[in-house]
Order: sequence, then C-alpha cells, then structure tokens
Amino acid sequence: MEEQRGSGTEQFLDSCSKVTARLVESVFQTAQLAGGSTPEIRELFQQWLDFLSSDILHNLEKNSEIDVNKEAQRIGITSSSLLTLLVSLHRQGKIRISSVKALRDDAANRELCHCLIEKAKEE
Repeated sequence: MEEQRGSGTEQFLDSCSKVTARLVESVFQTAQLAGGSTPEIRELFQQWLDFLSSDILHNLEKNSEIDVNKEAQRIGITSSSLLTLLVSLHRQGKIRISSVKALRDDAANRELCHCLIEKAKEE
C-alpha cells in the first residue's frame, strides 16, 4: 500500500513538473514574440485583422448566419480564432451577436499547440 502511495505521489509530482515546464516554455515564447514586436509588425498584424474582419462583414451582408467551422476553414483560421474576431466585432459595435448554437463535443483541446499534443502522446 505504501508503494502505491509513493508511486502515485511521484507520478503526480512528475505530472506537475511537466505542466510547469510547458507553462514556462509558453511564457518564454510569448515574451520572445512580444519582445520582437515592432511597430511595423503590429501594423501588419492589424492590417491582416482588418482584412479578415472586412471579409467577415462582407459575408454577413449576404447571410446573417455563420457556420463557424466552414467560415473559419474558408478564410484559413481556426474556429477559435474566428470566434475571437466575431466577439471583437461585436464589442466594436460592428455586428450584434444575437444567438449562439453550441454542441457538446469530446474532441481534444483546440487551444493546445500541436507540439504539446505530440509531446503528451510520447509520454
């Protein structure tokens, strides 16, 4: 019984260690990206967001209902990114989100980087 407790504690500590390492890596990557962000890069990113937003607004003129997965795939971003853009447009007063249809899902966490998913599979 003592061996099982020790083993469980070791597994828990190992798991915590891995999670901490991933968090530190994520923070480090974010800091590197932020540190290298120049006014020119920020302007290019804003232009890209404006372009995507204009495209979304243009398509809303044709049809007020958005299939999030299809629209995200059409413009080449994830559904999470599209939802972020839609909420941003809503907050800016450019659109009004009047309904949301959500379905339960058992898929993997969509916000995880594929590299973390592959690391988890290896372990």
